[in-house]
Amino acid sequence: MSRTSLDDITGMDGDDQFASFRDRFDIPEGVIYLDGNSLGCLPKATRERVNDVVTREWGQDLIRSWNTNDWINAPTRIGDKIARLVGADAGEIITGDSTSINVFKCLSACLKLNSERYTLMTETGNFPTDTYMIE
Repeated sequence: MSRTSLDDITGMDGDDQFASFRDRFDIPEGVIYLDGNSLGCLPKATRERVNDVVTREWGQDLIRSWNTNDWINAPTRIGDKIARLVGADAGEIITGDSTSINVFKCLSACLKLNSERYTLMTETGNFPTDTYMIE
């Protein structure tokens, strides 16, 4: 087995089809950032997109953005993108609030069904945050 030389490595870097991918991110000079499972580097396009959403969609279009900028369909549109990643068909995945928030919404709706009932029961084996939502 032969040793890899510095020239070999430099050559491989020159042929790297993903080398320009780094330019898509704001990375401080001299930083090699390998934390991909937490908060990754800021994509340059994200800053532009967030600025557009805040300034135009929210700031100017206001409530009309639910229709004119298609906010109303975001959970389905994003779900369809996730579906492609996990091998599901379009329309099979929808994004939404966190599980805890959805549990709270469900419990609140149950209590509103009959205003004479105000007690919720649970069992000790429930996931702790589910019980916190009841409290």
